[in-house]
Amino acid sequence: MVSVCQSGTGARRSCFRQKFPGIAGGGCLKILFDANTPAPLARFLRGHDVVRADELGWQGLENGALLDAAENAGFDLLLTFHASSNARLGPITR
Repeated sequence: MVSVCQSGTGARRSCFRQKFPGIAGGGCLKILFDANTPAPLARFLRGHDVVRADELGWQGLENGALLDAAENAGFDLLLTFHASSNARLGPITR
């Protein structure tokens, strides 16, 4: 796991506080990196909880199934990177 949050005293780790409209209490985001997202990007997301899909055993999931798994696990953001998508980006289909 790429740890960008501080260890907490409960079941949940506490993150460095930043103000994000729409996030309860301005807290950290739980971010999932898919297999193609460059891991070094995590250092720019300091203050957030970043997990790679392969760390959860999700490396074989297709986009729709990965999105479903991320939603069910409580992730706020799925970050994906596809080098072949240089012309046009569209929504992930399920």
